Amino acid sequence: MMMDGENSRKKPQNAAKEEKLTRKQQALIAAMLSSPSLIEASRIVGISDDTARRWLALPHVRAAYNEACNQLLDTALTGLALTVEKAIETLKRNLSEDAPPPTQVRAAHIVLEQTLAIRKMGELEQRLADLEDRLNENAS
Repeated sequence: MMMDGENSRKKPQNAAKEEKLTRKQQALIAAMLSSPSLIEASRIVGISDDTARRWLALPHVRAAYNEACNQLLDTALTGLALTVEKAIETLKRNLSEDAPPPTQVRAAHIVLEQTLAIRKMGELEQRLADLEDRLNENAS
């Protein structure tokens, strides 16, 4: 017979990686990626939304869902990256004197805004690298 304290023991941190998803849990994750709501995803899989919520509270299910979302985002970003060159050409074309002045101003604004954002990102990356170096020095 189990004692009360046995149920409250914590699982190891990597328990989420050790547990396997059931077919229904896998189906729920797939449905969640293509459905507008958890209720709709639950209906597609044939489970109650309460069951879906319980499953999502499980670390291994949540980790698998997060990984699936990351993979979906990576795929979308890869597709978007393929259109960057065309977007830059569009901005260049709309900066020309042939474009109406409001279009030129808007294109210039976008170019300047993105240039500043890239610069800020570079500065933040450098600051982060400096902090990581300091932490590594202190840890040694």
